[in-house]
Amino acid sequence: MTQSIENLETQLRGKIIAKSNTLTPLIQKSTFLITFLFFSFQVQSFNLDEFLQEIDDAGKIYTDFEKGEGKALFTEGKLTKANEKLVNLVNEKGFYDYFILGNKLFITDPDASYRFMKNAEEIEADNPYVLFERGIHEHRRNNFEKAGEYYQKFLNTDIGKDHPMALAYITHTNLMTNKIEASYKSWKTANFSSNHTGIEKAMYAIFSKKNQEKKREQLITDIKNGQAFKLCDLWDLDSKWESDWWNSDPRKMYLDYDKVLINQIVKDYPDEKQFIDFCINNDDFSKEKIMSKLTDLGVNEDKKSLPKSSVLIYKILTSVMKNELINSVDFLTLFENHINKLSAKYPDDTIYLDILAFLYSDTKNKEKLQEINLLGWKKHMISNYAASYVVELENTDELKMNLEEALKDFPNYVVLNNVYMSMFGENDKQAITRFVASQFANVKNNWAGRYRLSDYMASLKHEIDKLEKTDQTD
Repeated sequence: MTQSIENLETQLRGKIIAKSNTLTPLIQKSTFLITFLFFSFQVQSFNLDEFLQEIDDAGKIYTDFEKGEGKALFTEGKLTKANEKLVNLVNEKGFYDYFILGNKLFITDPDASYRFMKNAEEIEADNPYVLFERGIHEHRRNNFEKAGEYYQKFLNTDIGKDHPMALAYITHTNLMTNKIEASYKSWKTANFSSNHTGIEKAMYAIFSKKNQEKKREQLITDIKNGQAFKLCDLWDLDSKWESDWWNSDPRKMYLDYDKVLINQIVKDYPDEKQFIDFCINNDDFSKEKIMSKLTDLGVNEDKKSLPKSSVLIYKILTSVMKNELINSVDFLTLFENHINKLSAKYPDDTIYLDILAFLYSDTKNKEKLQEINLLGWKKHMISNYAASYVVELENTDELKMNLEEALKDFPNYVVLNNVYMSMFGENDKQAITRFVASQFANVKNNWAGRYRLSDYMASLKHEIDKLEKTDQTD
């Protein structure tokens, strides 16, 4: 085996070119409301106690739903129905209903969340909490100028004054709108050294696009409609439920439901039992056990076929390479056609593309890798594939043209910004600024690394000052 399993896992998840230097909302109160309780400072013109009491009073009907029917619907993977019932709990909605719904749907239905928060704004446009939430919504949509305006209005209130997360957020929007001096000021006031944990975790709300509940609903729907092989995908999702970029844990309530569903499905699809067994237990298998299990699954040189589940294929590839049972060249020779057919049949499942991209990259098949990269970028709008496509281009003009196009699609992606700065923007203030701005979306990878946001902001000032001195000399 030519590479470590850590490399394999990284690349299989679509990070083909990591060349940078680098809630369920129905079951919880809003993350943002809780955050305010910890980060609110002076309260003068706005009555915080009254506001929170009104939220509690108006929120009782939603809380009762969450604890009962809503919880059951979420467990069964009926997200759409749960959200519809949540929205329809109150017929004649007022400000607090709109505000609560705008928070509760933030992750599972971003568009509805956006609309409800705008409804709240129409009623109380100067409410500090609304200003902050509207900033977050616009920020998440890459409307940086508009987001910055909302953040500034919030920071001008008694509650918002010196609010560290809002200051961090506006630092990013300032960078993205070339307000460099303003970004220095807001960043200094944010006091990263004292508030770094809260600031870094706050970036998840802006830059994470993951909607696990929606994915879970689709998987359960597909399984019940005859795609029993997706039991593995469902189990894998619920076994590693992400709460933020740094924490994922088994979702026990969901896994308990999955066990019941598995037992029901395998009665009609008995062949799936051995597949789900490998899916759940493969990490504990010895090398000999893996070989035996793969034979039972029909994964061999004669059949040249694999299970249908993309997640299970990923697990099989991980296992066989980790245990040096096969190399990527031989795996590709045996199963390339089969994986391509599955990808064509289930085009929305991008894990098939991740697997092919890794195999083509590892076997240095640039032509086929570029086909996958282009598909992942243009059809599925995945930033990793856009970056991988761009860096494989040899013609400088073509590379720059595609890089600029990719940055329009993914302005916050650190790899693209790094490539642009390195190749075309070493003396370009905007290129340097955008690279530093992209680190706000990259805190997941900077968390335990050598450099943190404070280091990048300090470097930005150093580089900009250096360029300005050069300009003055010239």
